[in-house]
Amino acid sequence: MPKSSKIVLLIILFGFILSVGLTLNNLKKYDKNIITNDAHYHQMIKADPYRYLSHGSEIKDQLKEGINFFKTGREHYTKYLPPRVMAAYYYFFDIDLFNNNKEKLVNTGIHFPYLLFQSIVYYFCIILFYFSLLKIFKPVTAIFIISFLSLEPTIMQYHSSFWSESLFFSIQILLISLILKKNYSNINFFLIGVFLAVLSLQKDYAIFYFIPIIFYFYFILNNSKLKKIFFLFIGFILIQSVLGFNNYYRSGNFYIMTADSKVNLHNDFVSKVIKKKFGITDEQFNDIEKNASLNWLRENSIEYSEEKFANSDNRGILDYRNSISEEDKVKYDNADISPIY
Repeated sequence: MPKSSKIVLLIILFGFILSVGLTLNNLKKYDKNIITNDAHYHQMIKADPYRYLSHGSEIKDQLKEGINFFKTGREHYTKYLPPRVMAAYYYFFDIDLFNNNKEKLVNTGIHFPYLLFQSIVYYFCIILFYFSLLKIFKPVTAIFIISFLSLEPTIMQYHSSFWSESLFFSIQILLISLILKKNYSNINFFLIGVFLAVLSLQKDYAIFYFIPIIFYFYFILNNSKLKKIFFLFIGFILIQSVLGFNNYYRSGNFYIMTADSKVNLHNDFVSKVIKKKFGITDEQFNDIEKNASLNWLRENSIEYSEEKFANSDNRGILDYRNSISEEDKVKYDNADISPIY
């Protein structure tokens, strides 16, 4: 083995040791529940990580009950893969996230294997990436790139947390490794399509990576470009179909885009623009949208829970969305509910 490769492997090993050390330190300090008179929360598992882990716990329980995989899970509202990775972890080790399903108090002392898994996957992908880099760059350049990826603190912090970025980075690095291999076999293109789809399941906006990658290969390939891109497309569709059929068997609708891609557009764009343009308050905006939503629900004979909002004066379009079934939510998200402001 060349000396440069030995240096790189030592750097990767050092980075891995640091990552595991940071994980152990974080678990020692923050793997605990904070309990107050009114509520409780886990210091590391809250916000989105709580959503992923609690969803994974539900899927694990459903699988234990014998429910078909394609019927498991909640509405595909946000990232698809993180809760299912957690479900696999809980299922394989036969552990429970909560020590009391009623109070939803998070168990402690069960998370190290999962966080260790994140570090192992990431640094293994870096090793594969290094040997792909050698086919394009000089060893010195490859060492610099690998050193950055192995030791950069803001990347490393994700391996010792429950956010979705660690596996996202890992899949990205693996995908780039496959692209840089310059192995133009049909199998390699199929695998690129597979991991491109897996990347989009980890973070939904990555589905758009498909477009620049297709353009890249279209212009650099000389022979059989359409055939090779076809194999890439097959790999991509194969993985996306798992998502689509999971949504179909659970909700009755075959879809692959997350609901929050539409909901966030409404929150971040529509509501702000409309309120500013027409000079209306939050209350006025919510009241107008409430009436438009109710009219649409009634016109389409969609059942909703009015009782849920009996004591609320701030019933908006998203509140009514939460009161209907997943099948109806898909129709609701795609509907043209256009109030006149």
